[in-house]
Amino acid sequence: MTDTSTPFLFTEKDRLQTLNSYQVLDTDPEHSFNNIVQLAGYVFNVPIAFISFIDAERIWFKASQGIEAQQMPRAVGLCGHTLSQNEAFIVENALEHEIARENSLVTGPMALRFYASAPLVVRNGHKIGTLCIADVQPRKMEQSDIDRLQQMAGMVVELLELRLQTQEQQDVLAHLSHELKNSISLVIGYAGLLKETVEEDENGGHFCDVILNAGKRMGKLVEEALALAANRSPVFELKKAKLALTPLIQEMVSRYELMAKEKGQRLTVDITADINIQGDGLKISEIIGNLLSNAIKYSPFDAAIVLKIQMADNGFIHIIVADEGPGLTDYDMEKLFQPFTRLTAKPTGGESSTGMGLYIAQKLVELHDGKIWAKNAAEGGAQFWVELPCCED
Repeated sequence: MTDTSTPFLFTEKDRLQTLNSYQVLDTDPEHSFNNIVQLAGYVFNVPIAFISFIDAERIWFKASQGIEAQQMPRAVGLCGHTLSQNEAFIVENALEHEIARENSLVTGPMALRFYASAPLVVRNGHKIGTLCIADVQPRKMEQSDIDRLQQMAGMVVELLELRLQTQEQQDVLAHLSHELKNSISLVIGYAGLLKETVEEDENGGHFCDVILNAGKRMGKLVEEALALAANRSPVFELKKAKLALTPLIQEMVSRYELMAKEKGQRLTVDITADINIQGDGLKISEIIGNLLSNAIKYSPFDAAIVLKIQMADNGFIHIIVADEGPGLTDYDMEKLFQPFTRLTAKPTGGESSTGMGLYIAQKLVELHDGKIWAKNAAEGGAQFWVELPCCED
């Protein structure tokens, strides 16, 4: 419960960004949070207890007892006073409390008389919610009671951090699965082609190089999986260096041209200038690979797919992948970069999809201080645009 007039120690925009990063709003009930609320009710012998998270317009209850509503307007409550200080906010008798006595929760049907809340302070110092207890009778709170309430709020934060870590590990595992699947498909495809041509065609050496590069890539992904097992998640960390974009693009086109040729598609490159960027070569390759894979997957047989690199007016570079697929619906546009999202269109060659490629691409682009977006081309098909900063000389 909060009051919109209460000042924040951090900017509200930053606080809301932190809240959203925990991906807890509007989620289903979870036993761990319910158990803490029930424990608080039992320890303090109160009829009302809840864990609340406060966004821009509302107070949302992750777990509660003694309250039927799942949320309430932000301006109605008292929790803002908790967010504005580094200690618990205590109202022993609301009728005698200067701030609380005019609140509708006190004067209205709920008739609260006692209210105590401790802020949920996460690792970056932002207060994203509260652990609250309340009663319709006045109550006294000793310092030992306040300390206990704050300790229980700390338990909620520890649970949030564990929950976030679990989600991040699930995302990383999904990412590794997606990338390994792509690399293995390339190895299998080129190995089959190599078997037929290596003894009679000089292109066999080129195919061997493609297989070798894909194998090295799988080796790096295995290293990342081992790091994940040790609770070190490198998948969304960068090792930046000065990169020449042209050879990187050429390598990616070589990697995916067989996949395109199997569907009779033409994969072409349009590079207007030699461009250097500051970035992680492996991650930039993943971004481009995910976009090319999607374009091939959703474009019809015999379609043209264009990978274009150009300078932008703002000192950034644009990487554009344009296809001749069915384009994107409004639903696609809304859900495009969310994990496990399936597009409205179906892959034209019966390929499978994890729903993680565009989500991963967005994460990696943002780590490079860039942007990614999509639009439908006037002549048909979809275009995916990636904007990245150029290398500073």
